[in-house]
Amino acid sequence: MPNIWTLDLSYNRIAIVEKLAFESITQLNTLYLNNNKIQVLDKSMFPKSLSKLRFLILEQNQIKELVPNWASNLKNLKILDLNKNFLQRIQPNIFKGLHSLADLSLKENKIRSIRETSFEGLTSLESLHLDSNKIKNLSKNLFRHLYNLRKLNLNNNKLKELHPNIFKIVSMQLKNLKLQNCGIERILPNTFNGIAKLNGLDISNNQIEDLYPGVFRELTWIGILNITHNKIQVLKANMISGIGTIRVLLLDFNEIHCIKREAFKGCEILEFVSLSNNRIKSLDASLFAHLKGFKKLELFNNDVRVFNVETLPKDVFISTNVTK
Repeated sequence: MPNIWTLDLSYNRIAIVEKLAFESITQLNTLYLNNNKIQVLDKSMFPKSLSKLRFLILEQNQIKELVPNWASNLKNLKILDLNKNFLQRIQPNIFKGLHSLADLSLKENKIRSIRETSFEGLTSLESLHLDSNKIKNLSKNLFRHLYNLRKLNLNNNKLKELHPNIFKIVSMQLKNLKLQNCGIERILPNTFNGIAKLNGLDISNNQIEDLYPGVFRELTWIGILNITHNKIQVLKANMISGIGTIRVLLLDFNEIHCIKREAFKGCEILEFVSLSNNRIKSLDASLFAHLKGFKKLELFNNDVRVFNVETLPKDVFISTNVTK
């Protein structure tokens, strides 16, 4: 069977892969082993004959342990799916040899601990999924070798806060950063230090009560900044400032009752702001007067009584269920 391209062994009851099981398959590109009962990954499962393997799907097994050097023969692997397993820790250098890996998915495991060198050697990695685990702390140097990382998903963990400069090494390539529902209580200055351009930053569904002025100043361009479902009460002067370019700002479902005059200073090409489901009673529309590209403002489910619409930029569309 040397010319098999794709092998699908999913949805069986495989618990052990024998040492020579794939020895005669030399051209395999894609291997599906998902939805089985495999508990341990070791080198004997993936011999040199699988050196051309590019896609390895191991989702929804019972994997508890990755044995050191388990993937050392998979030098051309591009996608590795380990979702929905029982991993609790990621050991140092455990992905050693996977120099071509572009996508690593570890979501919905039970990961609590990731060592500083866990991802060392993954210099081609573009997408890393660590969402829906039990991670409480990330080493400040964890991502230091991931020079090509573009997408990082940390949603649904227990982080509370992040080390300053944690994304500095990966910043030039990072495009999407997700930190939703992590229990984050505060974002320290320099957390996003060095990040040049993000299509999206999602810090929604956290416990953030305040944002340090200029905390986003390192973000020279951002498409969508999502801060919905937090506990922010006051939008202070310069809180959002410093972002050279921001298109969309979502602040729904906070506890905002006050917006200071220079809250949006430096955000001249902001196009859309959503402030629905807050506690706003009065709003000075001149807050948005300097925003040359401003197009839409949403204010649903507030208690706005005072709002001088005339000072809004021309042609701005207002969505609200209050009388303006």
